[in-house]
Amino acid sequence: MSTAGFVHLHTHSEYSDFDGLASVKRIVQAASDDDQGAVAITDHGRLASLWALRAACTAAGDVKPIPGMEAYIVVSGTRHNPGTIEVAAESDDLDAGGSSATGTKSRTKTKKYEHLTLLAATATGCATSSRCPTAPRRPRRGSTP
Repeated sequence: MSTAGFVHLHTHSEYSDFDGLASVKRIVQAASDDDQGAVAITDHGRLASLWALRAACTAAGDVKPIPGMEAYIVVSGTRHNPGTIEVAAESDDLDAGGSSATGTKSRTKTKKYEHLTLLAATATGCATSSRCPTAPRRPRRGSTP
């Protein structure tokens, strides 16, 4: 069955800690085999797969690379001292870290961060995305990172 016109915009590769199992080459080959004109690799917090994605897409010849990454946004507090918020227990938030009640079935669970998928449509967007993981880590004058 052809999936022509469909494009995966949230895919993790072997460069993504915890979520990625497939190699970039296999992801691109699968997209090519399914007549998908493009594929996005959105590994956790980095663009480490970018060169492999471009090489695999060039080799395939019929798949456009879409660089991207999955970023984390602290929902409360700071990245050094994240707070938590409560969400409904039946929420599909995969990052929720447990319930607010111990030993009982709770109606809520706690959450420390949100996911945000960033895709780069232009060379400027790609350059900006490459600075995203490192910019918050740079110390600013008069403060600590």
